Amino acid sequence: MSTSLAAEKAALRLKIKNNLADVTPDEIQTQTSRVLENLFRMECFANAKTLGVYLSMPSGEIITDEIVKKAIRQGKEVFVPYTRRNYKVDDGRPRNIMEMVSLHSESDFASLPVDKMNIRKPRPDSLADRKNPLIDGTLLDMIVVPAVAFDHDHERLGHGQGCYDYFLERCQAEIREVRLRNSGYTVLHKPAIGEKRNPP
Repeated sequence: MSTSLAAEKAALRLKIKNNLADVTPDEIQTQTSRVLENLFRMECFANAKTLGVYLSMPSGEIITDEIVKKAIRQGKEVFVPYTRRNYKVDDGRPRNIMEMVSLHSESDFASLPVDKMNIRKPRPDSLADRKNPLIDGTLLDMIVVPAVAFDHDHERLGHGQGCYDYFLERCQAEIREVRLRNSGYTVLHKPAIGEKRNPP
């Protein structure tokens, strides 16, 4: 990425962050309701048997709790982020490396502790009992990802940490490897909510 493009992205993130600071909790709830209504009508959501969902921050983005709960109630297998620190310097990977791990139930979801950003996160000592697509090859039919913005071509601008980009790259690589071993597998990643909206 060029220095100028990186600077433009950083400036846009800051501008949107400042705008979001003025969005009230009621407005966030209203927008969340609209997004969820659209999501739950989507055929790709209805057909998904395995679903990855980001866990939302307390403010400034669409609240995803009801997505997780509804999916679990519908019998879908739900996966949520687990992020660990990358202590290796200049190895080409993000500073924080994200994976997605399975939830067992609604009560499991409700019991997740929160991290320093007040975002729910599975406990490290629970990971051995959870599925992980990057380890066991589980294919995620759909992934709901966070975004700061989308452009007219539906390209996503994230928070700048590279967590989701790196995760999706690794997922795709793993899926390609699985397909080489078993031609019955197909790539099942589907567009996230923001990529389904009409351009402004």
